[in-house]
Amino acid sequence: MSILRYRFCLSGRQQESDTDSPCPCLMKTDMEESENIYDFLKDYFWEIESEKDWRKLSLSNLKCSRCLLCAALKLVKKEKDKYGKDVVDSRPEMYIYEDINGALWIHPSGGGFAWYDRKNNRIKPFYNPSLQSGWSTDNKVTAIFTDKQGNLWLGSYGNGLEKVSFNTNHFHLLTAAPDDPEFPGSNIRAIYQDHDGYIWTGNKDKIVRVYDQKQRYIGNLTAQGTISPHSTDELGIAYAIMQDHEGTIWIGTKGNGLIAAKPQSKPLTYHLTQYTTDTNDVYSLSGNEIYSLYEDKQQRIWIATFEGGINYLKKEANEKSVQFINYRNRL
Repeated sequence: MSILRYRFCLSGRQQESDTDSPCPCLMKTDMEESENIYDFLKDYFWEIESEKDWRKLSLSNLKCSRCLLCAALKLVKKEKDKYGKDVVDSRPEMYIYEDINGALWIHPSGGGFAWYDRKNNRIKPFYNPSLQSGWSTDNKVTAIFTDKQGNLWLGSYGNGLEKVSFNTNHFHLLTAAPDDPEFPGSNIRAIYQDHDGYIWTGNKDKIVRVYDQKQRYIGNLTAQGTISPHSTDELGIAYAIMQDHEGTIWIGTKGNGLIAAKPQSKPLTYHLTQYTTDTNDVYSLSGNEIYSLYEDKQQRIWIATFEGGINYLKKEANEKSVQFINYRNRL
């Protein structure tokens, strides 16, 4: 945008002048007597819209209207980015965003991203120190999003897409014997989190261990169906663990067949049933080494065995007995 001529008022009359002509008169007195200096400037230089630009036209540095006009022309001149495109200076609106962790983020009108400290009732600046030397309105955020891991994603005017990760400690080591790195119980072959948040692990020492929702060790699954930190019952090396729609935990082992742990009324108490291969029963499991378990949309449980092929579990009408459909019968 260019301005070749400007118009000003002095002593009640109008006068026009080219910007290249000598300084025609002074406007400094008129501006100083104005009740609102910014409104006065806006009457003359409407191309400048933000108060931030008005403040750059400091009266102390301007001796006459010509100097004022030259400064205004420099401000309204379109800037270019490094790609040669016009820089669009827009003013983001104020908005507030609460992420999935309950943290409150505030974006003031015009820029300056911040975090609200509820405990101390304070707003704390939030910015990328590698891109900015301090908090300022240059930090303009246009969009905010948090993913399922709690990461904060920011869409900005000049910094592109930024990802903020708050959890820097990504790994927690849980071992059955912290002082013995070669202990077989630390060799995990299966892991599963049930509907209540408990984590089940199958270990090479043939013990099934259970942890709570905060990854704290609770105990081992016993042959009686309880969870005890003192149990040494070897149920088998579990290679597959899953929970069906009824809540039963299914454990596929290497050599010991399939174990069903049906929950009882008391928490973390189960009724265990073991299924193994029977050469005299074609509807028994086709193999005792199980490496994968899956429940489909028809609520059928599929069992993949080593050398015995695939099975799916069929419950009888009374649900007191089951059949394993495989290559030896109808599959």
